Amino acid sequence: MLQPGGMFSTLLYTARVGHWSESLFEQAAREIGIDADVDGDRLRETLAKVGREIEILAGRRFGVSERKSVTLLRQPFPFVEIPDLQVGSPMESEGGVIWPIPDPVNPHTATVVQLGEIRPPPTDRRVPIGDALWAAGNLAARERRAGRLSADYVIWWLGNAISNDQRMELLRAVVDQEARFNIPVLGVGIPGWWIQITRRLFWVTAETPDEGRLLEPLFDPKAEGEKPPMILAAGEPMLILVRTAKHPVDWALTARIWTEDVKVADDRPWRMMADAIHGSGIPIMTVEEASTDEEVGCQLVFLALWHGYISADEDGLVGALIQAYPGPVGRIRSKTDQPDMAAAATLLLRRLLRPGFDPAKGAAATRRYINRLSSIVVLEHRKAIAPAGTLPWQRLGISERHYYKLLRRARIPKVAGRYHVDDELLEALRAYLDWKEQPTARELAKQVLLEHGFGEAAARKWLQRHPPQDAINARPRPRRAA
Repeated sequence: MLQPGGMFSTLLYTARVGHWSESLFEQAAREIGIDADVDGDRLRETLAKVGREIEILAGRRFGVSERKSVTLLRQPFPFVEIPDLQVGSPMESEGGVIWPIPDPVNPHTATVVQLGEIRPPPTDRRVPIGDALWAAGNLAARERRAGRLSADYVIWWLGNAISNDQRMELLRAVVDQEARFNIPVLGVGIPGWWIQITRRLFWVTAETPDEGRLLEPLFDPKAEGEKPPMILAAGEPMLILVRTAKHPVDWALTARIWTEDVKVADDRPWRMMADAIHGSGIPIMTVEEASTDEEVGCQLVFLALWHGYISADEDGLVGALIQAYPGPVGRIRSKTDQPDMAAAATLLLRRLLRPGFDPAKGAAATRRYINRLSSIVVLEHRKAIAPAGTLPWQRLGISERHYYKLLRRARIPKVAGRYHVDDELLEALRAYLDWKEQPTARELAKQVLLEHGFGEAAARKWLQRHPPQDAINARPRPRRAA
């Protein structure tokens, strides 16, 4: 199964000096309105922290481009993930032919290269792309449950899958930071598609570049005395889904697999980061003990949608939503009188298009997000079918938003998560609105001045110098003769 290795030189995006967040210092200081001389160090520290977090969520390092050489060792699988490969750049290959697969979202770059020629088995039935994504997500969940996404499996593979001589040769080879070798975790072919999961093996040293990826030490780096000069580590599991309809391959998706061991910040607003991550980042698929296989499969389908790999009308989205979240979809169907589950899932799908749920928060947060959206769908349906004049804000003649603002301003308590509003409270709100609509003394005085012949600007100026009650006797000055 080993594919021919080789070395090639190509362009990759890396940062040479400094950090790109430093270029935002003046703009951020101006927009936030802080004194750069007083709080400059604190702002730089905050920008650097946010910049590093964005790079981790995106899975790549942003900055200037430079030329690098990458040495591919003999790989177990025919596809290798290499981030930010520039398609069309000069390539020098040894040991076999290498084909970069253009990214479907950013065709000028590639994140997957193909090693050698593949000959897909002939088939009359190819799995639709939505079903292929669903299958890949389910397989990732099963691999996690079997323990093959952990560091223990990588250690087991090194100790049992290859001989001692091969292991020593491999460990010496990956000392070179330009060398790449991926530990095989899963390799499965389905009609028209190839699914693989791998983890990169490398030594971490002081010179290891920060590529915005997570890594897991294979052995405890804590030791007595000085820190070890290098640590053997495995990169985060990478899922690659490839369409094998023709040679060379022309479509591939990569996704980073995170488990419950990954800790993320809870205070960052996803809605402000979603567009940037979806537009420039590599999808993150969270696989944890609390996730079901169906939820992980649905997650990968929607990640492909939000990152632009598939369109909203692709087959498989509705089916994935029904299988992963039958409870919320069933509630929408029963509360909105939909003919079937597919129609109910379509209503929920409209709410899921943007910005989507934060993939790094895990299954529990995703379930809360789906349940909240399903409740919104039901409420919107009730408002749409309600007769005119029956809803409280309609009876008051105001918008729904204005109505709830009044309730919060009046500090009306909630009972079981809802405001308890009776006829007496509505009358009080109506009286308050009537009082607010009454013109003030200043407004009445301005109206009198305008009736007396004052212009708009002259009336405002007069009211700045006189009390409103004097407007009844005020008259504009006669114009001077030319």
